[in-house]
Amino acid sequence: MNPNTVSLGQGSVFSVLLRLGAPAMVSMFFQNLYALVDTVFVSWLGTIQLAAMSLCVPVFFLAMAVAKGVAVGATALMSHARGAGRREEARETAACALPLLLLLLLPFFILLSPSFNHWLFEWFDVDKTVLIQVDAYMFWLVWTFPAMGFAMICEGIHMSFGNSRIPMTANIIGNLVNIALDPALIFGCNMGIAGASLSS
Repeated sequence: MNPNTVSLGQGSVFSVLLRLGAPAMVSMFFQNLYALVDTVFVSWLGTIQLAAMSLCVPVFFLAMAVAKGVAVGATALMSHARGAGRREEARETAACALPLLLLLLLPFFILLSPSFNHWLFEWFDVDKTVLIQVDAYMFWLVWTFPAMGFAMICEGIHMSFGNSRIPMTANIIGNLVNIALDPALIFGCNMGIAGASLSS
């Protein structure tokens, strides 16, 4: 058995929950850390850029909630199928999860249109200078949603095997890369707020 895999049928309930749940909690913490790290670096650009990012973050969390919902549902189905010895069913669930998620994320691509963004955020009386920064941040943010979805489906597949350490490690590494890329893209490449979006 893989040393990173937790068997749900061996050991005490508390031990199994701790070995499976602790890495999952750490992983969830680091998933939410991306926005915090971006906020720190974007705040150095100015209040206009920070205001623009604050408008985009709810969109990011909404997309992440959709991705997480599909991933958690797929994880439950795959785990149940594996536990019942139906490996082919688990494989089919994994194969169907990503196309389903991409289909659900498709409506977010309307946010690539500056006209739609301006119409949407003008309801909140957002200044035009802020809207320009919203466009810059939103562009790369939306294009990264499929990659985020793919990562969450992969996380679900590992979790269905009882392996929560690989997703945790991947999220930690991802945050370290984000911390390194944020200043490089924002200031080094002069991408501004778009660099923060791309690095995440």
